[in-house]
Amino acid sequence: MKKKISCALTLAAFLIGGAIIYYSISISLFTATEDLNEFPVPKSAELVQLNEKGNRYGWSRASEVDGIPYGYAMALKANGWKKGKSEGASVL
Repeated sequence: MKKKISCALTLAAFLIGGAIIYYSISISLFTATEDLNEFPVPKSAELVQLNEKGNRYGWSRASEVDGIPYGYAMALKANGWKKGKSEGASVL
C-alpha cells in the first residue's frame, strides 16, 4: 500500500513539475506591449501594420485552420485576456 501511495505522489510531483515548466516556457515566449495595454505578443511575430485600431502582426505559428497555439491561449489567459473571434485567416 505504501508503494502505491509513494508511486502516486511521485507521479503527481512529476506532472505538476512538468506543467509548471511548460507554463513558464510558454509565458516566456511572449512579451507584453505597453502601447497595447500589456497585451502579450509573440516574440517571433513581425509587425505588419500600424493603424488607429491597433497593430497587425504576422506570426507563422497561428494558422487559419488551427487558430492560435495552446501555449499562446494560456499566455492570454494568464494576462487576463480572452480569445476573440476568428475570421478566415485573421485571428483577433
